[in-house]
Amino acid sequence: MSKTPVKAALERLEQEGYITVSPQSGIRVRELSDSEIAELYDVRIAFECFVLRRIAGKLTEEQLYKWEENLHGMATAAVDANHRKKVVDLDTEFHALPCIYLGNQQIIKLMQQYSEKIRMVTNSVFARLPDRASQSLKEHREIVAAVRKGEPQLASDLMEAHIRRGHRLLRDASSR
Repeated sequence: MSKTPVKAALERLEQEGYITVSPQSGIRVRELSDSEIAELYDVRIAFECFVLRRIAGKLTEEQLYKWEENLHGMATAAVDANHRKKVVDLDTEFHALPCIYLGNQQIIKLMQQYSEKIRMVTNSVFARLPDRASQSLKEHREIVAAVRKGEPQLASDLMEAHIRRGHRLLRDASSR
C-alpha cells in the first residue's frame, strides 16, 4: 500500500478530532474534553428524543422484534464484566436502530458521524461503572415499552433521562 491513502486517512482522523499528530510525539488517540462530551450528550438528546417522538406507535412488529432482540443480547452480555465490548456494541446499536427505523437520511448520517465518539464515551461509562450496564438495560426496556405503546412524549422523556443519567454518572466517576 502506498503512503498516500494512509496519510489521507490520518489527516481525516485528525480533522474529525480522533487523533493528534505532531512531529515530536507522533500519532496519539485524543481523549474527548469534558465540554466535547457534554456537547455530544446534548446532540444525542436533541436528535434521539426527536426520533422517538416520531416513531412511537409506528414501528412494525419486525422492527420491534429486532429492537427487543438487542435487549436480549444486552441482558446476556451485561452479566459478565468481560463482555464490555459486546455491551458497548449493543448499546450503540440500541440507540442507532430508532434512527434507522425513522428512515431520515440526515439523522442517519448524523448518527454515523457521531457513532465512534458515542462508542468511546459509552465505553468509558461502562469501564468506570460496570453496574451501569444492567441499569441501562432496564432504562432501554422502558423506552422500548413506551414506543411500543405509542407514547411519544413518555418515550422521549425516558430517553432524555437515560442519556442525562449516563452523562451525570460519567462526570461523577471522572471527578473522583
